[in-house]
Amino acid sequence: MFVTIVWLLNVYHGADSRIDSEFLCQVEGKLISDRQVCDGVIDCRMHGEDELYCEDWTCAKGFWKCANNKQCIRLDDVCNGKDSVQCVDQSDESLESCSAWECDPDFKWKCPTQECISREHVCDGTDWWLPEGCQDMAEEEVAHCMNWTCVPGR
Repeated sequence: MFVTIVWLLNVYHGADSRIDSEFLCQVEGKLISDRQVCDGVIDCRMHGEDELYCEDWTCAKGFWKCANNKQCIRLDDVCNGKDSVQCVDQSDESLESCSAWECDPDFKWKCPTQECISREHVCDGTDWWLPEGCQDMAEEEVAHCMNWTCVPGR
């Protein structure tokens, strides 16, 4: 019987004074970033222990745990449009998740259809068939755009 013991090591990164956690792939002795654990990609090649026991794993800072508790994805990938589902269970784009999700107000705008889009795509005249905007094109409505402050440089 193969038993995996999770090893996390704190690694100090000198000048930038950051501390990252690293995960030790037991069989091959390889260190990977904790951001690579439970991300849906097997990085510990011999036994894939970085993708086992994800129900008990706490996602790294800047990551979100999918509803099935088996995968961590980047926060930027949560509620960013139905065409960009990252979670195997699709919870990152579900109405339940996205209706409660707060977009980062400095960089994102929340569409009435609940997805978050980049603020640079609001009132930019982009056609509806491009994936950058809201599913219902709400970000291009004239009444809304009359009061919109454009992103600097646009």
